[in-house]
Amino acid sequence: MIYHQTLTPTWLEAHASYIDSSRTATADQLTFTAGSVPDVALLKVPMIPAGVLRHSTPLTIEITVANDVSIGRAEDSDIRYGVSDGNKFVGFQAPDKGNYGSKAPCYGAEGTPGKTLSDLRVIS
Repeated sequence: MIYHQTLTPTWLEAHASYIDSSRTATADQLTFTAGSVPDVALLKVPMIPAGVLRHSTPLTIEITVANDVSIGRAEDSDIRYGVSDGNKFVGFQAPDKGNYGSKAPCYGAEGTPGKTLSDLRVIS
């Protein structure tokens, strides 16, 4: 089965199981403001209802995003995208321009999801 959904800001706000209140939205963009809590969840959207897949069900997820690199010039604004089954988070991190000299432009990340991402491990 192939399922494709364009996740516009309006769709994300309507279908999110969690979305941080420190945001502004337009028809084309969600913008989250910097907060004081590191590794905090900004947005969670259920993709597949619980119980639909078995452990052996093959699954491919494609995530396509665009980051406005003009945001985050004064604050550290590395962003993580990924998927979670509620127990584990697997994804990738894109550091902001301030970290380009010391980090790869994109690398793997995994950890334990919740209000914040804990036990974070990065994979070069």
